[in-house]
Amino acid sequence: MPDSVRMTMLDIHNSYRSSLARGLEHDGLGGNAPKVGAGQKPIYNEQLWSRPGVQIGHYTQMAWETSYKLGCSVEHCSSMTYVVCQYGPTGNAPNYPIYTVGDPCKNDRGCPNDYKCSVSEGLCVVPEKRS
Repeated sequence: MPDSVRMTMLDIHNSYRSSLARGLEHDGLGGNAPKVGAGQKPIYNEQLWSRPGVQIGHYTQMAWETSYKLGCSVEHCSSMTYVVCQYGPTGNAPNYPIYTVGDPCKNDRGCPNDYKCSVSEGLCVVPEKRS
């Protein structure tokens, strides 16, 4: 997959996570989902493998607080194109919250470890060495 396509996939996913982190996504009950405290911004990782999920498993894995890797594959067929993306490390642990409710990061102190805050996205950027 060309780097330009990888970056496009990553930008799309980061846009969704940013919108969730800032409390802009609807919750299905007439309100918005709570803001994410110290959400992580994924980096691209093509060595993730597919995993079966439950009905909302794809959403919860995308929103999972500690997921910071993203791997995608594109397959062109005669009548359609399939795009599949997976996150890591694995989340979707039963009986655990998807993310910590709180305000998105406003500076680096709002992020864990040595992560850096992307203020405009409200996401904590994982250092490259963790990829």
